[in-house]
Amino acid sequence: MADFPLLRRLATLTAALALAGCIGDNDDVLSAPAPAATNTITVTPSLGRISHARVVLRNARTNQELQRQTLGTGGSIQFKIPESVDAIVVEVLGEAGGDYFDEAKGRKDLPADFIMRAAGQVSGDLNLGVTVLTEAAVQYAEKLPDALTKPANIEAALLKIGEAVGIADINQPPTPVNSEADFASLQDNPADRYALKLAGLVKAASEKTASPTPALELVKTLAKDLSDGQLDGKAGSDPVADPPYSPLPSVFAESWKFGMENVLEHLPEGDLKDQFRTAVVDTTDVKEDTGNVVSGDTVFGGGDGKWKGEIYLLDVGIGQLPDFTTLTPIGSLFTDIIDISPRSFTDPFPGVPSDRFEWFGVRYQGPLTIREAGDYSFRTVSDDGSKLYVDDVLLVNHDGQHAPSSSATATVSLAKGVHTLRIEYFQGPRTQIALQVFGNKVGNPEQLLRPVL
Repeated sequence: MADFPLLRRLATLTAALALAGCIGDNDDVLSAPAPAATNTITVTPSLGRISHARVVLRNARTNQELQRQTLGTGGSIQFKIPESVDAIVVEVLGEAGGDYFDEAKGRKDLPADFIMRAAGQVSGDLNLGVTVLTEAAVQYAEKLPDALTKPANIEAALLKIGEAVGIADINQPPTPVNSEADFASLQDNPADRYALKLAGLVKAASEKTASPTPALELVKTLAKDLSDGQLDGKAGSDPVADPPYSPLPSVFAESWKFGMENVLEHLPEGDLKDQFRTAVVDTTDVKEDTGNVVSGDTVFGGGDGKWKGEIYLLDVGIGQLPDFTTLTPIGSLFTDIIDISPRSFTDPFPGVPSDRFEWFGVRYQGPLTIREAGDYSFRTVSDDGSKLYVDDVLLVNHDGQHAPSSSATATVSLAKGVHTLRIEYFQGPRTQIALQVFGNKVGNPEQLLRPVL
């Protein structure tokens, strides 16, 4: 009779030997599984150089947290993420403490409620900056259908904000700036150029706010302002409260340039400084809604200049300047000088859908750069009414219907820097017109006003 237990043991031994033979022929059976493929994400936040802040990495498609780390003192931090993640959101948080370098006010502590974000698509290793501009792009993308879960929205937002401020790649990592001395070490490379632009924003903001933390004020206000894709002092239709900058793109751009020049004072005169001026400062451009630009030049302006004039049709018979903020312009023009000496005016504006040569108004707005602090005088010659404001303060009031005549001269003390000029004018009944604007530093000969004094 067969011994079945013995047979079972023999069968088991035979199977084991057979398996051992297979293993000998195929080493892959017992080798360790291959490691999952990963991408390296290098994150460089910039409020100057941020240290000791919490950095959280999320999957943009799912909002799932992938990793979190605490930023050291080097200014950058690295993450390893699966290759399957194709879009990410980075959050820089003040919840764990941390500090940063305000380029205008020095080193400061991060508030506990601080947050600044960036988002980007991943197709390999990625170097990602986190700035006030990337925060604006995240806020813009959040308003689109499917928000950040759709990678195409992230790319659309980066393009939109970049176009608004004239920077091709707002996700590029800037050089972390840790002290005023770092400005003297700037070199002509993309990271340092971006650092110069960001520092210029903070320097400009510090001139417009009493806050000891202008860099933080920019994160709160500029990102919100740009979240609709344009700089205009509003997020959609809602005004941004207390922005530390002018909401006029032309004034913002000139203030930004002035702020960068402030940074460049740390560099000696020479080729490097000239290169920064040529390649960075002089190319700074903030997108503006130009409206229906008048075709061809007129006595009131044309297609070029730093001062934007908006044209309005007015009610027949008005006797004084209206509140232009309640009206809709029918066209716009640009100029660097307002020099319409008394003359007859019987032709309508070219390119404007109207045959008006009376009962219209023009409001000019733009930058007035003061190179030397001091007392400055202003006056207008107009037919009919005119008013002149600097930084929203009425200096010249020559309103009403009247023949060509001069206002009284107004004098004001102005600090060095970029100010906002506004000139309002209306033409009443036909047919004489006049609008000339004069200004200069007290003690110097009077001259027609230009954007730079």
